[in-house]
Formats: sequence, C-alpha cells, structure tokens
Amino acid sequence: MIFVEDKEIVIPGDILADEEYNSGRGTFKENDKVCSSLVGLVAIRDKKISVIPLQSKYIPKRGDVVIGEVTDIRFSMWNLDVNSPYSGFLPASDVFGKEKGN
Repeated sequence: MIFVEDKEIVIPGDILADEEYNSGRGTFKENDKVCSSLVGLVAIRDKKISVIPLQSKYIPKRGDVVIGEVTDIRFSMWNLDVNSPYSGFLPASDVFGKEKGN
C-alpha cells in the first residue's frame, strides 16, 4: 500500500509506503515501511519509491550529460564546476577525438 502520491512534497520521517514497495534514493526502510530521509518530491516508478531533494548538490552518475563552468585550463584538459561536490574533468582527447601525441 502506498501512503503518498507521485510528486507530493514530503519531509524526513514521513511514511511513504509499506513492504510492497522498494526503497530508492532519498528513502530508507524501517519496520517494513519505506520512509523519506529528505525534504523533497516523491517519485514512484513501478514498485520503487524515491524522494527527489528540493535543494541539494548534484551527484553525478556515469553517462550523465552535464553543463559546467570551466574553472581551470591545462595543456590537455579542463576542470569544470558542475555544481557538485566533485569537480568535472574533460580531457582534450574527448573533445577533439585525437590522442595527445597527434
């Protein structure tokens, strides 16, 4: 059974669903109940329930397309600020399709 609707705003500790649902990002399981660990919006996909934070830093995942601000330029790479706890790294070979020796 689910106790919230998709895109509903929740706070930490709110009970979102029972044992029929799996815990996703921004949630935890306690006593066979899925609970929110963040202030955010509920996202329900199949039998997985997650909470998207209203305010946070971006946590990158492999394969994500991001926009960043160049913070440092080096001979064969750029460092990027992608509004994340981590800095981005863009090698010149990814941009120009050539190896450094060419």
